[in-house]
Amino acid sequence: ALQANPTFSLAFRYRGTAKRLLKDRAGAKADYEKAIEIDPNDGWAWNGLGLVRADEEDFAGAMEAHEKALSVIGDNAILVYNRGRVRRMMGKRKEAIADFDKALLLCPTHVWSLVERGNARAEMGNLEGSLLDYDVAIRIDPKHAKAFANRAMSHLRMGNVEKGKADLDESIRLDPNDDFPWFTRGGVKLDEGDFAGAIVDFQGSLRANPQYTRAQMMIGVSRHLSGDTAGAIADLEKAQQMATPRFGWRKELDELLRQLKGQ
Repeated sequence: ALQANPTFSLAFRYRGTAKRLLKDRAGAKADYEKAIEIDPNDGWAWNGLGLVRADEEDFAGAMEAHEKALSVIGDNAILVYNRGRVRRMMGKRKEAIADFDKALLLCPTHVWSLVERGNARAEMGNLEGSLLDYDVAIRIDPKHAKAFANRAMSHLRMGNVEKGKADLDESIRLDPNDDFPWFTRGGVKLDEGDFAGAIVDFQGSLRANPQYTRAQMMIGVSRHLSGDTAGAIADLEKAQQMATPRFGWRKELDELLRQLKGQ
């Protein structure tokens, strides 16, 4: 389409969406910007640009793009939800909840608005409210893995360990390629003294996300607690090699490794 008509804005927008789904943020951004250059009133190109900017943690830029999309298209559940999602990322949880409320008025079965509103409520300490949102989301879509994983977190924070574990089991069954429920279930098993089970789950988290340094570190921690010092050192050294400058647990990782090597 682009070869036949290089000014065809929809082709740039569609290609941008394909690139975004393939995690090519730079390519997606370039295509969305080209679509907007051709047609400044392409609201869905503005929406796509907002999604890419949010992925890049350019939240001010994402808000600008989502506001532009809404100004062009008008009230739409997906667009309002996307703005609310960015507001939640910015820590503006009350404003985010207002957006999710509005999105649900526009489309009462918009599951992601329910899940994100539950997330915002949980972050504000309203765990009971978050459970209500996750429960409704799961009734609408019983295969929504994230809803199960996030409901598990609220259950665990409330001390409902068995319910939390059951939700993590279901989340992993539905989507074994999400590192979060594997890692969380590993932490629960570690707390319960099931070190072998914790290792299996942290390994599952690492399979889902091979760059997940914290999961590699926790495999080492679990081996250490199980009495396998040599195995722990090997795993922790691997975590050291994986760690980037932004890794928030580097001090604890280095200190544990130093202690184990000094034994």
